[in-house]
Amino acid sequence: MKQEIQINLGAWGSIFAVPCCVVDQHIRLASGNCLKVLLYLLRHAGEQVSLDHIADELKMPAEDVADALTYWCESHILVRSESGVFLPADNTEDSMTASSTEKEGKPSHQNIRLPSPPPRRKTAHPSSSSFTPPSSREIAARIDENEEIRLLFQLITEQFGRPLTPTEQKSLIYLYDYIGISADVIAMITAYCLSIGKSSMNYIEKTAQGWAEEGISTHELAEARIARLQERHTAENKVRQCFGIQNRALSANEKKFIAKWTEDFQFGMDMIQLAYERTVDTIGKVSFPYTNSILQSWHEKHIHTPQQALEDISASPKTAAARIQKVSPSYNLDEFDAAALRYTPKIPKQEG
Repeated sequence: MKQEIQINLGAWGSIFAVPCCVVDQHIRLASGNCLKVLLYLLRHAGEQVSLDHIADELKMPAEDVADALTYWCESHILVRSESGVFLPADNTEDSMTASSTEKEGKPSHQNIRLPSPPPRRKTAHPSSSSFTPPSSREIAARIDENEEIRLLFQLITEQFGRPLTPTEQKSLIYLYDYIGISADVIAMITAYCLSIGKSSMNYIEKTAQGWAEEGISTHELAEARIARLQERHTAENKVRQCFGIQNRALSANEKKFIAKWTEDFQFGMDMIQLAYERTVDTIGKVSFPYTNSILQSWHEKHIHTPQQALEDISASPKTAAARIQKVSPSYNLDEFDAAALRYTPKIPKQEG
């Protein structure tokens, strides 16, 4: 009796191909979202799928899907046709070119260098509009050839707690290569921005560029700036609590007032609270300008303690007038004099 042999392939019964370079060149660089999008597209090759459909299937924001598609196009894994369809890239010509280049001893894509950053300016820096974003392949080359950039990407990835998107990677290269900010300063700025709830790379990039324009280019200068900003942030929170501001953010002008009180005048919260209470007692509401006028006056009078401030309040004309009003008699002196005349007994004339 003839026996049949069968192999149960299970999940291996249905497979699809993944280019080797995805693992060889991009497994470290590509984010989890990028890999998910590519695998989904390869699995559904030949099918009509929209960006929104991919986002819905993968439970991802459409913007992240778009970033992933851009990443794989720049990496020459996918190409976008004129009709908008994404297709596997034909790398035959590129491979032949790369092979011939290596045989001739010329640098391959592994040795691609971004243009050297321009000399650092003290007052102004080039805008991002004049910066040509590097491709994913160029970023990978910079990571391979520069230990500091490799550590920078590792640090920022750990701070974010997730892989970096292609846009975030380009921002870091922009700050490091084009603006000329060192990796440790970029990492410090990123950590500070995350500590105050600002996780947008756009915010981090603008903050870093602003610091560079002010000449904050060393670890020590960045550390001093962060300490000052943290103190300011703490002072703002204390003033919000003192003034009973809970359901809104402080305005830019209010923050300027607080910086003036705590940094220029060097007043502690005891003096600020006393000025706040004086403001509410006088006008019946919170007013930063009115509180500022009180603190400005105390600063000009060299009043630095609550005791000195209370003595100044007691000596003020308005306070003195209020005190007189409180101790003034409750009767009318004119009416008293008139009543006294009416009831004065008449003295009889003496006969003489």
